[in-house]
Amino acid sequence: MIKEKANYITVKDLAELVDVGTETIRREIADSALPAKKIRNVYRIRKDDAKKWLERKDYIQEDEDA
Repeated sequence: MIKEKANYITVKDLAELVDVGTETIRREIADSALPAKKIRNVYRIRKDDAKKWLERKDYIQEDEDA
């Protein structure tokens, strides 16, 4: 369980990372643009899904070496 939790990021953490409001992240989740799970009434986003979303939104550049 601890390892699985480490693979997720919260809406608040992602919003702070990209300097947007939490409502922006929640809207993306509601629009199915950003996959998320609700765990104990808190949305959690897989780090891999967050990275893909950030790449699509041009917050980060895709790794050309991968």
